[in-house]
Amino acid sequence: MAVEQARKKFKHELVLGIVCPLGTDYNQFLKALENYLQRFGYSSNRIHLSRDFREILGKLGTPDAGGSVPSFRTKILDGDRIRERTANNGALAYYAVHQIAVKRREASGGESGPLQGTCHVVVQLKRPEEVEVLRATYGLGFFLIGLFSTEVERLQFFKKNGISAEEAAELIATDSEEKGNFGQRTTKTFHLADVFISSADFAVQALRFVDLVFGHPFHTPTTDERAMFMAYASSLSSADLSRQVGAAIIDRNGNLIAVGYNEVPKAGGGPYQGGKWSHRDIEEGRDYNHTERERIAQKIYAELELSGTVEWSKARAAFSAAGLYDITEYGRAVHAEMDAILACGRTGVSPLGSVLYTTTFPCHNCTRHIVASGISKVVYVEPYPRSKANELHGDAIKLADRAEVLCGPAVPFVPFIGIGPRRYIDLFSMRLGSGTPIEREREGALVDWEESKSAPRLSMLPSSYIQREFETARTFEEMLTKSGKEESKDERIQKT
Repeated sequence: MAVEQARKKFKHELVLGIVCPLGTDYNQFLKALENYLQRFGYSSNRIHLSRDFREILGKLGTPDAGGSVPSFRTKILDGDRIRERTANNGALAYYAVHQIAVKRREASGGESGPLQGTCHVVVQLKRPEEVEVLRATYGLGFFLIGLFSTEVERLQFFKKNGISAEEAAELIATDSEEKGNFGQRTTKTFHLADVFISSADFAVQALRFVDLVFGHPFHTPTTDERAMFMAYASSLSSADLSRQVGAAIIDRNGNLIAVGYNEVPKAGGGPYQGGKWSHRDIEEGRDYNHTERERIAQKIYAELELSGTVEWSKARAAFSAAGLYDITEYGRAVHAEMDAILACGRTGVSPLGSVLYTTTFPCHNCTRHIVASGISKVVYVEPYPRSKANELHGDAIKLADRAEVLCGPAVPFVPFIGIGPRRYIDLFSMRLGSGTPIEREREGALVDWEESKSAPRLSMLPSSYIQREFETARTFEEMLTKSGKEESKDERIQKT
């Protein structure tokens, strides 16, 4: 008990990262988040990356860094230039860590002690590599928050800022998956979040998330959170060579009726699970879909007699641009969604009116089976750009983040909102998570939980994260050195 009381008196630092699609009005969320943190005795140190782009470019010695007030487009370009100049797609996360280190030294007179009661909020992350840097530096004390807003809401946001619908659509597409090695990858970054929060209820969801981080003993998972965790758990059984996907089907009463994962099917029903007689791709030693696509491409190359006139590498690039390498037709694995639907058939349970949860947006092949099975809704986490579900079945499905209006019944495909599977056990388990155990009763009475007396369940040990932070900040200094900064590295570290 004495150890627990001492832990609560020490207000461990927190680091939060924000990722959201361009055009999301996140200020309401940040205001609610920072106001609520004050009830726990925490102040916020906001690091707004895009506002420092020009300063960073100046330090990197990049020409034409400065000038007029940056627009949305110039901010995108500036971020690209920083990543390209440093040859590091995680550069802006290194900068964020550097800024936290600077704040630490300023607050403690040049020392490197912990900033008790401080929550560092990094806005906004746009690359998966940035998430990797922050997780490697701060471990369990770092949380990635994904803020979701619909495409309609984002278009309205741009309209208020005097941007036409055509330009807004182009900005949204660029932000989602920008071309080039150093472009923005918001879509790929978003699905890495620890918690997904909707613009429909920013404030309430922010409060619940903070409560869980600080060990609120009485919050339990929603049906969506529980079902998505089951889908994620199922995905771990997959030994597919490309990706692990899991699915779970929940009936009208919230009961689990089937799970599935992407794997090669076996005689007798269901997928292989390894063992002596298993014939998964991992045992066969190759991806048959990849092999067949390559065979088709080479056959087209030979049939058109391109050899000698067009290099194979250029022809292959043209085939890829045409979508040939997006074909999944020849894969041996049954997809997770179809495996779950087939499981319903094997056990004699109807999926009619149920909800399907999947870790990845369904492909067009799975979508036709979802619609035909009578499933009433699909909830997903990770997008799947190769899917042509909406193009082929726009009459029967409705994407929640699109501005489409359909006539007649449609199956909604909606993004997942809630605590993500990767932090489900840490935040909901009383004993099994990585953080401090929680208690709900003491001597037969409910525990009197108060914000001001609570501490983060997943605390960072200063002896480890401050050293990692120093090394990460020093890496950013080395980026400046390699970019031609004249001032010595030692002088810059001394200044911070």
